[in-house]
Amino acid sequence: MKMGRKRMAQFTLIELLVVIAIIAILASMLLPALNQARERARCTSCTNKLKGIGSMSLMYVDDYRVWHISKRDVSPWSSWCIDLLPYQGKKDATSAQKKMLYACPSDTAPIWRSPFSVSYGMNAVLEYKSPSIVVTPSRTLMFFDSTSLVAVSFGDMINDWMKIALRHNQQSFSNITFADGHVKAVRGPILYGSFLTGCWNTWR
Repeated sequence: MKMGRKRMAQFTLIELLVVIAIIAILASMLLPALNQARERARCTSCTNKLKGIGSMSLMYVDDYRVWHISKRDVSPWSSWCIDLLPYQGKKDATSAQKKMLYACPSDTAPIWRSPFSVSYGMNAVLEYKSPSIVVTPSRTLMFFDSTSLVAVSFGDMINDWMKIALRHNQQSFSNITFADGHVKAVRGPILYGSFLTGCWNTWR
């Protein structure tokens, strides 16, 4: 009787080890898919935020007939983040809510401009300009994943476009809002190649 119990215990232990091994194998197979799903969710959230920022920017332009400011280093309260805040519809937002208004979920080190954590930059060429400056809105950058509140100062600061961040799909894509309001994920080589050839330098 005792021998039977011992054999039963040994057999159960082997079964347990087999089950653990199977679970480990399944987890290793599913983990990449789960990570990809999480990244797609973060990218979608980023796209929605940029879509919202683009829509608010176009409402601002429609109201004032001029593009808002991009950034002023002299004051954290003078930037596109502040200009667009009234269009957020969140006048009574808490500090925590304001902090996340302009933050990309894939950005591990957003720019801090109290009370905001900011993951996006604005095309500085548009600053204070009339809407008529844009010749081809569907190909003119307005906002984008960035390491700076302002970038894309073509001509005077050619290196500024390097501040566009590739955050999505294994750091190979950047989400971009164009001046007509649509958002598109653009692959790094295509993005930088277009800058070098001036393809998106579409203003008067």
